Amino acid sequence: MIDADDKPESRWQQIRGALPESIQAVTPRTPVENGWVSDPISFYETPVRVGIWLMPNDLARGGMLEDFAVQLIREGDVLLERARLALDEIEKITEIGDQRFTPAHRSKALIHTWLAWQRNPGRPMGTAIKAGYLKYDATPALAFVAWLRRLFTPSSVPEVA
Repeated sequence: MIDADDKPESRWQQIRGALPESIQAVTPRTPVENGWVSDPISFYETPVRVGIWLMPNDLARGGMLEDFAVQLIREGDVLLERARLALDEIEKITEIGDQRFTPAHRSKALIHTWLAWQRNPGRPMGTAIKAGYLKYDATPALAFVAWLRRLFTPSSVPEVA
């Protein structure tokens, strides 16, 4: 699992290129929606699975963990819209070279601003899920959990001869 940043295809190739040749041979050449998981591969005499997930959803440009987390906020959340407006204002009033976050990191600023405005401010994203601030049953979260299950469920890894 890695951030796609602004070039998911390039990141995919970077990851694919770091894999041993035997695994590269079965890895798709381009990103796959909802993550990719290999069939069991004999590697060092042990069957293994390899999985790749580019945050937030394998295909989005400008993707990182924070983009994924924003998708877990309840639809129509008033504070999320206010956080977006606050960031817009900050971008308008900062002078060239004085901006506190780069455009590429706007989603980081957005999620952390939003988290700062919750009942218990400043919780990390993982604890925000436990606290119910972020929806664990949002569609993106369910897709990610399904990918994790495909990758790590032992019963789905048959013996390789």
